[in-house]
Amino acid sequence: MALTNLIQLSAVMVVVLFPITVSTLYACSMLMGLSTGFATGLSISYSGEVCEPKLRGSLTSALNVFYFVGFFFVSTTYAITKSWKQSLIITVAVPLANMVTLSLTPDSPMWLLSKGKTDKARKVLMKLRGCVSEEKCATEFQEMVQYVSLSAKSEEAKQKQSSALCSFSHPGLWNPLKLMLIYIFFSNIMSGVPYAPYLMHVFKSFKTQVEPAWAMSAYPGFSIIGNVFTILLVHRLGKRCLVLSTITFCSISYLLIGFIGQFYADAEYTSWVKLALFFGSTVSSSLGVMPIGWILMSEVFPMKYAYNTNNILHTSCTLQYTMLLEL
Repeated sequence: MALTNLIQLSAVMVVVLFPITVSTLYACSMLMGLSTGFATGLSISYSGEVCEPKLRGSLTSALNVFYFVGFFFVSTTYAITKSWKQSLIITVAVPLANMVTLSLTPDSPMWLLSKGKTDKARKVLMKLRGCVSEEKCATEFQEMVQYVSLSAKSEEAKQKQSSALCSFSHPGLWNPLKLMLIYIFFSNIMSGVPYAPYLMHVFKSFKTQVEPAWAMSAYPGFSIIGNVFTILLVHRLGKRCLVLSTITFCSISYLLIGFIGQFYADAEYTSWVKLALFFGSTVSSSLGVMPIGWILMSEVFPMKYAYNTNNILHTSCTLQYTMLLEL
């Protein structure tokens, strides 16, 4: 994960040190895409392995909070400086701080057990659970040992089928993978994240008195609010209720925005209504549609295949972003 921060720093250096051309922008985009792809799969897999089962949903949804915190930081920096190059240089502090944090982050107990480091895995688990005594996490640790042991036996039985394609023949892999591919498709449509490159133009088209740059900064701010409510409500209402209710609200909001834009003349009150509906859909999508997908990715796949399947899903998500941008 530390390498992803080096890739991000390399992308910034390409833009800062070299003349701004189409080639340098493509190189920067390629490097940022690589770092995002590496970090997404690793962070979801790691959070799913280290979180306590009863808190996994809430803590994994917090990943989405910090995604939008970063978005908010960048967009607010641009709204203040009015210079994308200055904003880019300021954001260098984030990967540097992240590298320091990762140097203090312990390895996953599940990964340590799979490498035969039982004593270290026990100590790490005690630390992750709040520096508790060995007795308080003994039951959970034994469950981890049994799970890793069963996975190792299953791997030995299939050792003759060691190719990458054969490893995807696991019976508990394909059904969740198909479910998540379908889920990501609807999540991309409802979340509004694929449209982020055009949001400045969208806010200008609303013709409100709000500066488009500050409206762009408010977008991740409302998303953070929705994500915080997800952490508080996911165990009380359940994933199904949150997903269905937020998809319904987002669908109605987008239909109303299109209806008002098509059949009503531009006026101050219609502009504010469209802006309010858009930010309402932003809160709604970040409350259910987006974070629930992250939670499911960390829960539904076997540990051995979690990283690879999460990368497949992220690749699918990125391809869908590209297709939606071209439509």
